[in-house]
Amino acid sequence: MKPPGPPPVRLGERLVFAVDIERIDARFRLDAGQRTAFAEAAVEFSIEGEDGCPAFDLRQEVETFRLDGHQLPGEAFSPCDLGGGEGAEMRVIDRRLTAGNRHRLELSYPLATPRAADAQPIDWTDGAHFDFWMSDLHPGRYLEMWLPAGLCHDRFRLQLEVEVVTPS
Repeated sequence: MKPPGPPPVRLGERLVFAVDIERIDARFRLDAGQRTAFAEAAVEFSIEGEDGCPAFDLRQEVETFRLDGHQLPGEAFSPCDLGGGEGAEMRVIDRRLTAGNRHRLELSYPLATPRAADAQPIDWTDGAHFDFWMSDLHPGRYLEMWLPAGLCHDRFRLQLEVEVVTPS
């Protein structure tokens, strides 16, 4: 049973709601020689209650986006103001999904400085150091800095594989 969450938000013709994430499988590839980082994430979630457009939080710029095996344009997963205040936008899938069904969201993106107040980029000075200053002082300062996430009430299984490539 899904824990209580916020009520749906109406955005024009769309009804937007928080989803029940069941599982996130993610992979980070950190290339220390090139000082680059890339992420792939698969999110399994379900729709409960009413049909509508699901919202997730992710503070990275998405390169590829697939929903249930279908490639969708990036603008179909854009940040939207849902009334949470400045900087609290969430990404909304611009597709009406049927309640009672499970879905799979697949994303790939370079890991860059998260779109959150006071966020820091990956520090490559002595290895790869991530900014994990998690705080509710600013929106977007939890897991969503680096991985797609739901809201704080959600519980899910997270599997994260990290590959580190070092110069030869």
